This record gives sequence, structure tokens and C-alpha cells, in this order.
Amino acid sequence: MKNLGIGCDIVDLKQYGPPFHLRYFKRVLSPSEQIKVGNDLLMLQCHWAAKEAAFKALSSLHAGLVFAPSKFEFVKDESIVIYNGVERIKSELKVEDKDGYVSCLCVAGSKRPEDENCCYYIDSIKAHENPSIEVRRLLLKEAASFFKVDQEVLEVVQDKKDLSAKSLPILINTITKERFLISLSHDGRFLMCALIGYPSM
Repeated sequence: MKNLGIGCDIVDLKQYGPPFHLRYFKRVLSPSEQIKVGNDLLMLQCHWAAKEAAFKALSSLHAGLVFAPSKFEFVKDESIVIYNGVERIKSELKVEDKDGYVSCLCVAGSKRPEDENCCYYIDSIKAHENPSIEVRRLLLKEAASFFKVDQEVLEVVQDKKDLSAKSLPILINTITKERFLISLSHDGRFLMCALIGYPSM
């Protein structure tokens, strides 16, 4: 679907120890966010996940977009990320202290993360497994169940229609040739994938 983007990000909270260096803190957060977050490491990780997910969602709409974290402002109470003070991206943040991760799903454009055709999946990974391979495997398994098709007809490929320098991955049904917007993320012990369940243009 035209003018629609999806992004997800997951942060393994056990990957990170004491608070980050001040330079990192200032690079990631806008001045107003720095005041809100203070010394709260969990809130810093929430902001990071939201900004990464929003950037991924916007990347499919704006060719050549460069990730500058402080230009993305996460407004937790409104469940949005604001880019450059103007563009509002709907977000869904999940904090799982018990399981040890923070995840965020963002959709840029007309639809919202709670739309029945927008879904995400989270799983854990073993230390010896390749996360790039496993996150694609997770997506294919869950997408096959979502679409009620055999997994073999689905394939993750780089978007050949995307003329930007960095093409984004998409999901293709090799029989119907339908293309679906997806987002992939992995960090430490966790994998996350998301998809919009209707064909993109």
C-alpha cells in the first residue's frame, strides 16, 4: 500500500549494564527527552527502541533518510514518535521487564499498529544461532500461519522497486506475486518481526 511504512525494534535489556556515556545520552535524546528520562536506563532503552522503529517505518516512505536519533522524539503518553517536529508516527511500545526486553512497533502513514492487518512476533534465540537467519525464519513461519498458506510460497527479498541506496526487505508470495511490507529486528537473546497483512504497491 502506497504511503505506508512499518518498523519494529527490540532491545535486550541484559545486553546493557550501567548508564551510557553522556555523549551517547545526548546523541540519542532531544533536549526535552533528556529532562524526562534523567538517569532512568529503562526509559532510555524505551526511547531508543521507539526511535529505531520509527526510523525504519519512515525509511520506506523517504528515500535516503539518515538516522539521527535526536530528530525523533518519543512521546510515550500519546504513543507517538514525532520526526523533525512535524511528522507523527503511531507507535506501540511493550516493556517486558520479566522477560528482559523492550520492543516497539511503529506504522507511518494512514494505518495504525492496532489495525487487524498489522501484526508482530517476538521470540528468543539460542547463543549459537545466527540472528539474521532466525529472524527471517520466524517471519516466514508466522506469516504462513497469518495468511494460511504453505511456508514454501513465501520469500523474504530486497525490494527491487525501492530505488534508494539501501533497499528494504519485503515479503513476497511467489505464487500470487503479492508483496508485503515487513520489518525485522534482533538484539542479544531476542528476535522481532512485523508485517502489514495486505499487499504493498
